[in-house]
Amino acid sequence: MKPYLMSNFPSVRPSLNLQFDSQPTPADMTSHLASVGATFSRASIGTYVDANGLIQEATAGQARPNYSTAGVHEGLLIEEARTNEITSSEDFSTTDWTLTNIDNVIANQVIAPDGLAGADEVAVSAGSSVALQFLTFSLVGDYVGSVFVKAGTLDFVQLNVPNQTSSSTSNFDLVNGTVNDIHGSGGSIEDYGNGWYKCSINITQTSGNGGLSITPVGSLTASRRVASSGSVYVWGAQLEAGSFPTSYIPTIPTFTSRASDGTYFDSSGVLQTASTDVARTDHKYIDGQWVEAGLLLEGASTNLVTSSEDFSGWTDSNVTVTANDATAPDGETTATKLTDDATDGQHRIIDSFTTSSSGDATYSIFLKKGTKDEVRLNMFSGSTIATAEVDLTNGTITKTGGTSATIEDVDNDWYRCSITGTLANTSTFIYVYMTDSGNISYIGSGDTIFIWGAQLEEQSQPTSYIPTSGATATRSADVYTTATKTRSADVCYIDGTAFTDFYNQEQGTTFVNAMCEADSGASRFIYEFSNGTSSERMYGFLTSSDEISNNVISSGSAQAPFTGSAVTLGTFFQTAYRYNTNSFNQVTDGTALTPDTSGNVSTTDRIYIGATDTPSAFFNGYIKKFIYFPRALSDNELIKLTQ
Repeated sequence: MKPYLMSNFPSVRPSLNLQFDSQPTPADMTSHLASVGATFSRASIGTYVDANGLIQEATAGQARPNYSTAGVHEGLLIEEARTNEITSSEDFSTTDWTLTNIDNVIANQVIAPDGLAGADEVAVSAGSSVALQFLTFSLVGDYVGSVFVKAGTLDFVQLNVPNQTSSSTSNFDLVNGTVNDIHGSGGSIEDYGNGWYKCSINITQTSGNGGLSITPVGSLTASRRVASSGSVYVWGAQLEAGSFPTSYIPTIPTFTSRASDGTYFDSSGVLQTASTDVARTDHKYIDGQWVEAGLLLEGASTNLVTSSEDFSGWTDSNVTVTANDATAPDGETTATKLTDDATDGQHRIIDSFTTSSSGDATYSIFLKKGTKDEVRLNMFSGSTIATAEVDLTNGTITKTGGTSATIEDVDNDWYRCSITGTLANTSTFIYVYMTDSGNISYIGSGDTIFIWGAQLEEQSQPTSYIPTSGATATRSADVYTTATKTRSADVCYIDGTAFTDFYNQEQGTTFVNAMCEADSGASRFIYEFSNGTSSERMYGFLTSSDEISNNVISSGSAQAPFTGSAVTLGTFFQTAYRYNTNSFNQVTDGTALTPDTSGNVSTTDRIYIGATDTPSAFFNGYIKKFIYFPRALSDNELIKLTQ
């Protein structure tokens, strides 16, 4: 589609000229509408994609501009009301989600489509029939399930509806952006940039026992059984009544209380302590900057290390332990330095703590390189149950035993490292070895590393740091509530003197540059002039067959109905409509229909943009431009205007 050129204007000047695609922000868009006397309302927040390709929130009452992932301004976004039935759309570790053979959901691991570090990693093992499910028991009818997904070590994901024998099931390729409908139809995939795709499926819910299931899989044709271990990243799940997906509606849990202190990283990267009943907004260090990760919600956990920052009680071998020698991640000078000596042997510290004799345990510790950058972590419970090699220059960790190992960059050369294994003894030992070329036995030469914040917890993954001083300590669970959320409809209209200032009752021409992505199976109104009754109206809409249709109703009778000019969903079209007594016509993308030379005009006192005056039959798309000329343009002028 060619861009709209000012040279295509006819000689008559427009009396209403809404150039939505030149308004970059919600504030600009809202002011643009207000400048012509338009009223815009939406009783809730609404999301949109900004010029940087990030999903942002417009406050209640703000119009929404929207950009493609290529950075092209798509104009004013108009949508009907929708409700996200998923009650925790960004935190898949909450109890709203049921995990079936999912190894771990690790919260806040990478940058999400909103630019925050709030996307979760979903890890699975080979051979299991797996699912991450949100179940609800009150839905019947047409629904759309969607989620933003990014490839991790697995490149495919499956969406389906649990407990429905006739449900849709689609697999999505997160590298090539393709979809395979395994059962039913209606799977769609949309590129959101930075490796993220919005994956959607259509659902016909025949009984109230369904929901949405998200499954990492191994191929476009795979079942729920995973061929190889790995993970994907997920964010922004949505389940909404309707036949097509709409813009994202976030449902963020509301923090209620916590019966203990809890730690988190602030926007400057300093580990802070939030007091009892104070919510924690966490941050992650990604690509050299601290990025907000959102509300941190965790279950209860206990640090079994009794003095997490004091290593003087640990048994040391061939190292010098120097307390309070460097700045720790909490900004205090409490980090301990380990210095190897000239002995040919192991250079390490070790301590033991009382644990259960079964179940998972995770040992974590903050490490920083000094003159040496190699460390081995080990956890022993009757036998070695987890071990990993750490490279503190490259920020990598290699699991050599146990179930998992993680490393997280927390800035200033500090890394939080963890290993996880299965307990076998009530006495569990944890080690820090200084190594040389991967060897734990070597001749030392006075090299150093720094350590801080040791933690041993009976969990399958590390949780936020729990400081201890002389005894174990427990961080209580974060208590929170979740709920569905409704995005209200976008309503835009002009009436009163603002309307009479631009509108000519006797004759005129409308011009629209717009795009609709939604095949709703119903009419989608681009605009409607009316007097508040069904007897006096003039309107343009997309039919259920995706054709442009314009009509005039005068004294309750259709005067000049036009239907034709099929358009392609997801592609911008330009259409113009002329009204004048006994002279009507419709032109779309430079192609005119046959003029109607019989009919009267209607008498109206308002216009609704993107809907009818009810309001209803919302356009559910993007309007780049809406221009009104107070004269009936000729067919040649209409053709030139829309080319």
